[in-house]
Amino acid sequence: LIEDIMCPPFLTELFDLVAPCELQRKSVGALPLEADTDHYSPWHRDTSPLFHFRNKDNLLAIDATNTKHIPDFYFTVFVTLDDVTRDTGATQMLLGSHKQSLEELLKDPSTTRPAFLEAPAGSIVVLNGKVLHRGTPNTTSQPRDMAYAVWCAPWFDEIAV
Repeated sequence: LIEDIMCPPFLTELFDLVAPCELQRKSVGALPLEADTDHYSPWHRDTSPLFHFRNKDNLLAIDATNTKHIPDFYFTVFVTLDDVTRDTGATQMLLGSHKQSLEELLKDPSTTRPAFLEAPAGSIVVLNGKVLHRGTPNTTSQPRDMAYAVWCAPWFDEIAV
């Protein structure tokens, strides 16, 4: 059943069209969100930095600038088990942020556009792992659940990075 839900044939066909490399499903999990929450999760990318480098102040940089130059290799597939709306805690993302470093985004935030992942229960939504995003509060009296699967290049190992 999990295989049918998280690996429908159209997903591999979609990835064959949009991904420049072979992708494999690496992991699955759940994203439960309790009712009546009031906090946002931090902005983040699902990909870990591939290269560690020092910035001009000789501090280890958190956001790998060069990742934007690497073809898309990591996708998160969300399966909405409940309706996902702004009220129930839709993921907020910065469209276009996968093409920029964090430093570039901070210099000129107008280069991206905020959007919310809103979808009815039973939807499948694919998010490029390099897109900056965060969780938002569930202000309703009902919990909101989503499942997810990570699809990435065979050479990428989240645990090693």
